[in-house]
Amino acid sequence: MVLTKTVRQTGEEHAGREKFMTDEELQEIRDKTESNFQRASEMLQEIVAIQKETEEIRKKNEAEIAEAEKRAKVQAKITDRKIAELTETSKNHGKQIGGLGNKFGSFTESLAEPSLRRILEKNLEADYQGWLHCGRSRGSKDLEVDAWATARNGSGAAYLVEVKSRFKPKHINQVFRMVEKFREYQPEYRNKDVYPMLAVVEISAGHRELVWGSGITLIDIADGVFKLAEQPEGFTAIGHHGTDSVRRAVPHLQLVRRNDSGRRIVP
Repeated sequence: MVLTKTVRQTGEEHAGREKFMTDEELQEIRDKTESNFQRASEMLQEIVAIQKETEEIRKKNEAEIAEAEKRAKVQAKITDRKIAELTETSKNHGKQIGGLGNKFGSFTESLAEPSLRRILEKNLEADYQGWLHCGRSRGSKDLEVDAWATARNGSGAAYLVEVKSRFKPKHINQVFRMVEKFREYQPEYRNKDVYPMLAVVEISAGHRELVWGSGITLIDIADGVFKLAEQPEGFTAIGHHGTDSVRRAVPHLQLVRRNDSGRRIVP
């Protein structure tokens, strides 16, 4: 009985002590709470600082992007201007090169004139007539003949010479087109033979055969001057009476006909 009471009293005394905290314990709790609050406040300040820094970086990036876009637009305009300038320069160079080509062609023709006169007068026994330019309107040149001559034997035949610096297969069509135009502008030769001749500074062996195979007399350079080329055995110069006679005389030739405006005529 005494032991039970003693235990009960001891428990009650212990419970009483649990209901009350000492000043030291309260102060410790206050210190921890204040420390936690201080730490939370510092963390909040850090978060605000980070957000502020992030915002500044975003604004800076936007400014840099805007500046980069501005520079890109300026550079694009400069590039467009440079391209336009280069295009214009290229066009001018093309015109200059074309002009040089024309001057070289004219230069070749002027150098060829004495030799062509000698060939036409001595080799072919024809009367040299010089060059011929004809057009439907003033200033136009529908027909250009670098040199031509008329036969002295009374046949009324004509010899037309086209001068080229370097031969191209398309020149054969040009030569026959020249014959057609000549007969158109010189009606007195419509029922007479017209012999095309090609004077070339540079021509390959294969192209020589192409010219002769088309019935065209070839004149080339030998010892620095134009001379009548040594013709292959069996070659006969063909006097043409327009496109139809050309097709009959040279069946393999594909002629390209054009109207007065230069457009191709499809058969």
